[in-house]
Amino acid sequence: MYFHFILLFLGAVWAQSTLLQCKGEWIKILESAKGIIGPSPSDYSKQFLYTGLNANELGQYDSCLELDNSKFTLIQASDSPIIAWGLCGPSICSEADYYLLLQSLADPEEKNEEILKTSFSKIVQASALGSLKIVFPKEYIDDHFNKYSSGETIMFTITIVIISTAAIGTGIDYWIYTQKEAKKDQEALNFLLKLFLCFSVITNFKKIFKSRSEEKFGEKNTFEILNSVRVLAIGWVIFGQFVNIISSNAALVNFNKLITIAKLTIMIFPLTSTLAVDTFLWLSGFLLGYLLLVEINKEEKKMSWILLYIHRLFRLWPLMLFILFFFWAFQKHIGNGPLWYNGDLYNNDCKDYWWSSMLFINNFVPNWKGSGCLGQGWYLAMDMQFFIITPPIIYLYHKYNKYIGWAIMVFFIGLTIIISAVVAHHFTLNIVVPALPNENNYMDYYFTKPYCRIGAYAIGVLSAFIVYSYKQFKENGTKYDPIGVWIGLKLENRRIRWTVGFIGYALINFIIFIQYDAFKNPGGMELTYPNWTDEENQAFIALHRVVFTFALASLLLPALLGHFSWMTRFLSSQIWTPFSRLTFCVFLLQQNMIEIAYRSQRAALWFDQFSGIKDLTWFFLFLFVCSIPFVMLVEIPAFEIEKLIFKSKSQIVVEEKKSLLMISLVEQEKKPYYA
Repeated sequence: MYFHFILLFLGAVWAQSTLLQCKGEWIKILESAKGIIGPSPSDYSKQFLYTGLNANELGQYDSCLELDNSKFTLIQASDSPIIAWGLCGPSICSEADYYLLLQSLADPEEKNEEILKTSFSKIVQASALGSLKIVFPKEYIDDHFNKYSSGETIMFTITIVIISTAAIGTGIDYWIYTQKEAKKDQEALNFLLKLFLCFSVITNFKKIFKSRSEEKFGEKNTFEILNSVRVLAIGWVIFGQFVNIISSNAALVNFNKLITIAKLTIMIFPLTSTLAVDTFLWLSGFLLGYLLLVEINKEEKKMSWILLYIHRLFRLWPLMLFILFFFWAFQKHIGNGPLWYNGDLYNNDCKDYWWSSMLFINNFVPNWKGSGCLGQGWYLAMDMQFFIITPPIIYLYHKYNKYIGWAIMVFFIGLTIIISAVVAHHFTLNIVVPALPNENNYMDYYFTKPYCRIGAYAIGVLSAFIVYSYKQFKENGTKYDPIGVWIGLKLENRRIRWTVGFIGYALINFIIFIQYDAFKNPGGMELTYPNWTDEENQAFIALHRVVFTFALASLLLPALLGHFSWMTRFLSSQIWTPFSRLTFCVFLLQQNMIEIAYRSQRAALWFDQFSGIKDLTWFFLFLFVCSIPFVMLVEIPAFEIEKLIFKSKSQIVVEEKKSLLMISLVEQEKKPYYA
């Protein structure tokens, strides 16, 4: 027991001793401020120069690390929005020293040098408002991020193998291009060479510019307008993520003006960007519904339901899992800076729940809330969950009764409205996502749950019923779906389609801009956003996504049916095609890439509508450029390998059928004519 007290006493003496040394060193640093201007400033003067003593002045991180007896220190008062100070302090100062120093400076009875009180006054004021966090970023990064695990080594090896395979495939492709004879015999290439060609950068880069509708249907059609819808929707998503991350995870000079900035009219677009996800859900429902109807109605081809699901996995798994494991393995090694100790925040859940993303249940696991591993992966889970249930419904619609399909989809729309209202009421949700304590419940129990979002998808499937039925009627005169044909024929009337289009356009604007009334009053620092009553919030949450998607369909359906040529010409322009090809990859990359960019910042940023638009434009293009290698080396090769595998199998079957046919013909020739 006596030994225990002796240890405590010695620890206190040691702490007091290092605190005095720390204080002494800081006094020398602060007193050397005048020496900055001299021809050869001392290390103390440089430490002062590299220190930020105002809120969110991050100092000069890299320059500080070059000094022998200095240690860069981050004192953080708030995580969101970030309020921090970057100090180039003495290497002798420990975390405990800084806490004791600030505590002593806050105590008016303690005797301290006036220069310390004056210089650290703002940090001391912040410490009085709550607990401070003292971090030594360089030490933290060295301890946590500079070691490579076996998993990271495996991922590095996989990446090198893919790049090497692409190099070989590109070389083979170029050789075939230069050899005329080889070109003629390309179909006779063995399986291994064809496998390498799947990774050819030359061929895959060209495919980025190829029309989707031409690829699927053999010619360009009105579906080309969906390219622009994809690009505009992903731009809206990026706008929202950009503003969310920069306002919560970046060090801003004008952090105290964030509430004022949030009231600007232009900010309604990032703040309502969650509606872009409903645009993607509508697109997904429409395209799947239409393509399934095309396949299932081909008389000469029997539908393979198992291959349908396998194809979907080939579509999602390769790129999704590669990006998940890529950032889980390498993100911590990519960035650096005073704020980088939090640089791997979005990957924290991957160790325990990566498998939930692979099984597409990461919007429920764990605890019915969802996993943060590959933060945007919840959408892919939801999309896959909708995909699983859609083919049986389409089969019932095609095989038995068209009204069954309509009834089920209308039921899903009603289900969305009812469950959304119940969830909003139970958790007292606010339409403003950042409203406290609303945010976590909004995302965990409403935003990522399929039963609250299937309405938009169902409207997409109904849109597919209409477009397919109308096209069938125009091509062969058959009323495949009486309801779909009736709606399509009604939209031939100029007045009706213009009225429908105008109503859609008006409703889209109404749903977006009516929310400004809720956003414009944050309710002070509490961020309660009290302008709308609980009942108004709940009613809006229940209805607004369904109404928005209905409006979107009303605007786009006439164009998909061949009307609104003035709009179709712009929306189906070739310029949208390459961007559209990259949108899936951009969606997967955007959250991690934005985090890397702003967690690696070396200096505080000024954020307003002008700087925001400038940075957003640059980042939008940057994301598309970054997505190109992932698409060329992972996404497109996965598609090509799938086609190669199943094409090879189908060719074997065809050859067997040809052989059997030839045998049958030979046998028939051997029989007498009277047999």
